[in-house]
Amino acid sequence: MPIRSISHPPYLIARFDRVINESTNKRLMSAWDNLLLTGVKFPSGKENRSSTPALHLGIWEVYSKRPYVSEDSRAQAPGVIAAIDKFLYLIGELIAPKLNNLLKSQYPVQYDRQIRFVLDYDQVIF
Repeated sequence: MPIRSISHPPYLIARFDRVINESTNKRLMSAWDNLLLTGVKFPSGKENRSSTPALHLGIWEVYSKRPYVSEDSRAQAPGVIAAIDKFLYLIGELIAPKLNNLLKSQYPVQYDRQIRFVLDYDQVIF
């Protein structure tokens, strides 16, 4: 019998259709395609990385007491960084608020636990 805990959701998978509309999807995919056209450097596969091309973009704080801009974001040409900024801006403006609302409405206990990780951008390490 599964262990029940208020701090864990009652199921492991959920499907939410139509969270992102067609217009948003097109804008996001266009920004991604533009990022790829800039010559973005994908890091080589390392022991702790995916064997397929993957980027860890933006600000990370999972294993650090203070958030920091990821190496994958910093180690790029200026034009690539501008494309990364645009892509992450769209994620932040169009996707993250919807995911935040889903988490808050569907998984309130997990939302309360995660909200403590909202970043204080004055403490980001660049």
